[in-house]
Amino acid sequence: MADARVAALLTEVGATAVVDVAIEGRDPVLASRLPVGEAGAVAIGAGAALAAEIWRNRTGEEQSVRVGVDAAAGSLISLLLHPHWVLPPAPFGTHGAAWSDG
Repeated sequence: MADARVAALLTEVGATAVVDVAIEGRDPVLASRLPVGEAGAVAIGAGAALAAEIWRNRTGEEQSVRVGVDAAAGSLISLLLHPHWVLPPAPFGTHGAAWSDG
């Protein structure tokens, strides 16, 4: 496991995966003080590492995982472009969002 952040996340949730995971790129990708692109990339990388581990257990074939921070950040904002995603009035000046089935 090449990326320590992915290994730490998997340990936190009680999972293990012996898969090479590379997180490529750095924040800031989006206009945010928080490293949302890197956080998204780590979460995607952990999920992909577990999927690759399942594949290795079933077939014996090794895989590696590469996640781009810019692509991970893009996947986070794409939900806001979905036609059923609406932004309700935010109480007290905060920002909120909700899913609409309509």
